[in-house]
Amino acid sequence: MNDSFDVLGNGDRSIQYEANEIAGAFKLNSGLKFHIMDNGNIGVVLELPVTQLQIEGSFEKIYFIFLIEYVQDYPLSPPKVHIIEPNLDPTQTPHMFIDNTLCYLKPDEDWSSSYSSYDVGLMIKSWIFAYIRWKQKGIWGWGEHEEPQPGPI
Repeated sequence: MNDSFDVLGNGDRSIQYEANEIAGAFKLNSGLKFHIMDNGNIGVVLELPVTQLQIEGSFEKIYFIFLIEYVQDYPLSPPKVHIIEPNLDPTQTPHMFIDNTLCYLKPDEDWSSSYSSYDVGLMIKSWIFAYIRWKQKGIWGWGEHEEPQPGPI
């Protein structure tokens, strides 16, 4: 990667550092690709292995590809996480924005500028787990999407 793309956001962190961090969260040895966004931001493409789900007696294979976009003021603001595959309808999938980015945290509450891509990777894993649970059981499992509990009889 050339020198103009060696640093991210406010210049405190290198793209290679963040790539190593995200690879560590998923225990990847390779497979990360860098991408320059139309808006000039740097993205890292993360391809994850096939996950096999059993839904209503049949099996469905899901292959996840994410694009992690490091915004201009990263790490003061969290990166945007775009889902490339599977092709999900954001109007029908919990915790997705209309532009196919994941709602994986509350930026003003859950993000810290001390977090790295490793932490983002853990949040993506949590999103994947919730998505799979939702596909299998219809329950997202995060507080704001909990099923109402029956009251006392």
